[in-house]
Amino acid sequence: MIGEDDLVRLEISCELGDLPGNFTLSWGNNIKLWERTEKETEITQTQYTSEQLPETCYVEGYNVSNTIKDTEIKLSYQAPDGVTAMDTVIATVVQLTVEADSEVICAGGDDLGVCRTDVTATIHPAMAGKTINFSISGDKGVDTSRGIIYYDVGSSRGSLNSTTATTNSSGQATVQLTSGADASNPDTYLYFSVAVKASLENVDSDTTWVEYDLPNEELQIFINPETGEPLEYLEADGKSQVLNKLIVSYHNQGIPGHSITWTFRFWDKTTLDSAAGGDFESLSDAQKEAIFATTNPDYEGNGPSDYGELTPLTSITDSSGMATSIYTAGTKVGYIEFQTADNNIDPAKRGSWQWLGKLVRKKGKPRERTNLVVYMGEMPEGVSPPMDMINIKYYLRNCFNFLPDSRFVYAGTKFTTCRENEFNVLNTDRFGFAPGEMGVSFGNAQCFIHYMNIIHNYSTGLDERAGWTAAHEMGHSIASHHGTCVMVSNVTDLPTNCQHFCGICIGKWWALLGGQ
Repeated sequence: MIGEDDLVRLEISCELGDLPGNFTLSWGNNIKLWERTEKETEITQTQYTSEQLPETCYVEGYNVSNTIKDTEIKLSYQAPDGVTAMDTVIATVVQLTVEADSEVICAGGDDLGVCRTDVTATIHPAMAGKTINFSISGDKGVDTSRGIIYYDVGSSRGSLNSTTATTNSSGQATVQLTSGADASNPDTYLYFSVAVKASLENVDSDTTWVEYDLPNEELQIFINPETGEPLEYLEADGKSQVLNKLIVSYHNQGIPGHSITWTFRFWDKTTLDSAAGGDFESLSDAQKEAIFATTNPDYEGNGPSDYGELTPLTSITDSSGMATSIYTAGTKVGYIEFQTADNNIDPAKRGSWQWLGKLVRKKGKPRERTNLVVYMGEMPEGVSPPMDMINIKYYLRNCFNFLPDSRFVYAGTKFTTCRENEFNVLNTDRFGFAPGEMGVSFGNAQCFIHYMNIIHNYSTGLDERAGWTAAHEMGHSIASHHGTCVMVSNVTDLPTNCQHFCGICIGKWWALLGGQ
């Protein structure tokens, strides 16, 4: 069998004792003979005397047979009087390959097609009726930011619907793999895969890797329960309520049945003012985030408390993949952030808090109307084929087609710190990008586009791809990945009808910019 180290033992002998003359050993060019299983010394000798026999050698399949039993190993003898004798061993050099229909499936193990893939083993040349054994033989976690691979780190590898299958007339046998809870986390450049191995007649032969991808999660908060419109703030009166939604999906398919736990953290306004050394609300967004990052919240949990209450504590996604909760305000004035945890998924790095910046207050002024202001950094020198920054800006602007020209502005100078309506779009050639990733956002001040990756991976539409990617990375300030929108995960591929923001995203942009 090709690709394995368990060589077949072959003994060459003559049972008639001493005979004059020579024995001739010959074999096909798709096998090799070795003196030992370690394959240190290859046998090239073809002539033997009876005194040199018996001889033990080890046969390795080297090239795949074209047909069954097309390989021969012959030992022939010709006596001095011309009498000849021959013994022949017939063999087939087999190769066993295994391949998954989908190299990436959704984690979670749900009874959905997006969480399953067929795994097919094929015998070459084709042999029908052979039993193939399948197993999930291991897993690996790849840290692409450091170039490190960790093996056997998972705890929920998934399952096969069968551990054996019989080959058909094409020499193929198929089983189905369903994902487990362990998942990749592209936001942290950590990728999780499992190995499915096929074997024939107890000889391990080949392995294929299948990655478990994180489902998309879109969190919508501070929604008026009666009108469905987003709210900027909530009265801290102990009774006002907002609706929160989490939509779990994969490739535009809602994932039902996931258990979602809701929690929140709350900073009292007096705590924030004390940390700011003055009026917290007068600070820039970057200064506010720095205080949030270094100041412990006054409350963390679900309530009920003076800081409010979330109900239910756990909800289940419906047929569209949506889970909901209601937040009832307490009597404290301050800032709140919400967290959701999908109990059906175990990502490579868990539980990052999503900053939402929603102010819970008794009274407040309307948000000031602002423009969307974008600084576009220079492209790398020597780009070939050339890319045109004017065109890239055009395609980026077109993604924001809902904004009038008076509300979309290109800045001439890079921002040192960015307010929530300001963005730096910069070139990067940094290592550690996930495979195939063309951009990444580390906040408004650091929306990176990897122009050289785009050139390397695509041959047409380079400017348009860069423009869409820039809009996508800016969009991470208001939304996570979701479909039929420029926030689709594979936006650089220019998927159909994804060149603009969807209605939900547009509403968030208008809220961020203070309305129309």
